[in-house]
Amino acid sequence: MKRFAILTEINDCNYGAQLQGFALAAILRTLGAEVEQLNFWYRPYNKALWGTLAKRKTLSGQIFQFLSLAYRLKSLSDAQAWLKRSLRSKSFLESHIPLSIHTYHSYKDLESFPENLYDGIVVGSDQIWNPEHMGVPNPFLVRNLPLSVPRFAYAASIGVPSIPAARKEEYSSALKHFTAISLREHSNVSEIQTYTSYPVTNVLDPTLLLDRQAWEKLCFLDFPSPVQSTETCIYWLGAPQHLIPLARDFAPCHIYTEPSFLRHRENHHSIHSILDNMNGVQYHPDAGPLQFLRALYHTKAIVTDSYHALLFAANLQKPCTFVSGSATWREKMSIRINDFISQYTEGFPLCTIEAIQAPTTIPLSEAFSKAKKNSLKWLETTLGLKHPPKNTPSIPKLHFP
Repeated sequence: MKRFAILTEINDCNYGAQLQGFALAAILRTLGAEVEQLNFWYRPYNKALWGTLAKRKTLSGQIFQFLSLAYRLKSLSDAQAWLKRSLRSKSFLESHIPLSIHTYHSYKDLESFPENLYDGIVVGSDQIWNPEHMGVPNPFLVRNLPLSVPRFAYAASIGVPSIPAARKEEYSSALKHFTAISLREHSNVSEIQTYTSYPVTNVLDPTLLLDRQAWEKLCFLDFPSPVQSTETCIYWLGAPQHLIPLARDFAPCHIYTEPSFLRHRENHHSIHSILDNMNGVQYHPDAGPLQFLRALYHTKAIVTDSYHALLFAANLQKPCTFVSGSATWREKMSIRINDFISQYTEGFPLCTIEAIQAPTTIPLSEAFSKAKKNSLKWLETTLGLKHPPKNTPSIPKLHFP
């Protein structure tokens, strides 16, 4: 059995990052590989997830983490939400993702990568190659690994129209050493192709490679699946002030946001208190990846400005309203949104906050089914994997020791 290391941005309080990391590991296992996610801390000490004193699991450590967050954020409710979310995120990582025993705390730590322990390293997915999101040097280009280590990229995302001139040398010198490269967005394929002599392929985000039944098994691993909800799920990452009218329009609803929204105020009232006093509205700033995924699975419809929430709406076949232009800082997200919609749907409509549309089911095209088969084939062929025996369950074993 071949063994691969996966390097992606999973050590973060980010639903999409953790769920795509889980999906890539799970699908490689269904294809017959043994995998480990490198326990890599991209941001210094990963304080957002692991706390000021790093990996403190003791009660006193959690209390210290809470107090330090409250002091830094100047808010008890914000600190409480961050602590709950980080604990739930850590629990998901440690229970459902096969993490390496060794922790890599920095880019330099990757130099100690054990080249003889794996058959190669797979980087991806999500925005690991975004030159604006990742610092210099970008660790997900793995320039400081021994050249003897085979390098593969699955569904890597650039996140911008092109690599800036100041970063081209860094990217070109690293990517020429990759054995195979696949990208999530088709719009970046032609440029990245100039950096390597191997064919660059367009593939699906790994969350789309697991079907509804596999996600259902993860959602309800420890208890029965509930009856379908009659409420809407709103997952919002844009401007906080838009949440209140959205909540009024779509109540009864459950709302999921970043804990930082708790600091936002409207007419001298916290957004939390406003939402808590609205009939039919439940606000969850402290949910972990599993709580978020269960909400998407359980809801009758999804309202969002998030890329991965859109993908789950499509995969789970939930009616969806996608709001574009939700904030100026999220404008570049339109690249991956438009790429997915233009390639794999039959004209799914986007809307703006000024003209909200009713949720509709995302009409996936034949191109989506073909892309899913091709993406699985790319992994199987490129990594030299074989399908498991016929008596092996098609749904992956979702709980890792």
